[in-house]
Amino acid sequence: MNDNGKCAHPACSCAVPKGEKYFSESCEDAGDLTELTCQCDHAGCVGEALKV
Repeated sequence: MNDNGKCAHPACSCAVPKGEKYFSESCEDAGDLTELTCQCDHAGCVGEALKV
């Protein structure tokens, strides 16, 4: 579960329902890998990886 309401995949900016960790199956498959863009295909997703 994600306490902040955001998908646990670093490149995804989508909100998740309470009790869920990932927005989509592609986010779950990517896990915590840092990708250049998110592949969830949600129109509202910013889709940018964290800048470290």
